[in-house]
Amino acid sequence: ANSPSVAMSYPAIPIQGICGIIVLLMFMGIVYYLLIKKQASKQKKIVSSVKIPVILTFISNILGIGCCMIVTIMMATTIVWDNDRRDMVLYPFYGTAIFYSFGKLNLESFFILRV
Repeated sequence: ANSPSVAMSYPAIPIQGICGIIVLLMFMGIVYYLLIKKQASKQKKIVSSVKIPVILTFISNILGIGCCMIVTIMMATTIVWDNDRRDMVLYPFYGTAIFYSFGKLNLESFFILRV
């Protein structure tokens, strides 16, 4: 039988993948701007209290999107739910909550430290 792939039968997986790629590209752009371009040009330096929260926010969001994708794939491919499988899905679910909360904390600290 010709069955569709798991990724195409659940539209959340490609959407999360696209979001992950966008955040990764934004992260690479920020790292390039903060670390490489600013050092090449002799412009005013950006203080570490601004650099570090921005970079940590992007890292947290990349890891959070990765955990979201893991949870989605595990839920999409599970046929029989038992306690072991439920416990296995909870780890990336908690990882998603922790990474997104840490990213939000860094984002808020960026605005507080910027003022």
